[in-house]
Amino acid sequence: MALERVKLERIEYQDPSKKKTKYGFCFTKNQQSAKIYTTDRELYEKFLEILSKMCILTTFEEDYEIEKLIGKGSFGKVRLRMGIFVIILI
Repeated sequence: MALERVKLERIEYQDPSKKKTKYGFCFTKNQQSAKIYTTDRELYEKFLEILSKMCILTTFEEDYEIEKLIGKGSFGKVRLRMGIFVIILI
């Protein structure tokens, strides 16, 4: 699955049998999805940093707060948002 225009969803899963937290991602494109998991939080954060620059994050509204309206035009509005990640939509 190529990562252009892929929706990225973050997953955190508590495995009751192993008492470990699994961190993962669900990639969705054209009604097809794939999931990957790791128990290494540091590795998860590194992947998130890289993937957030290539994919569309589904938690945009949760991760960013609207600061102010910068401008508007015939194609939409531009707002300044403050948050954790820098996202580039491809």
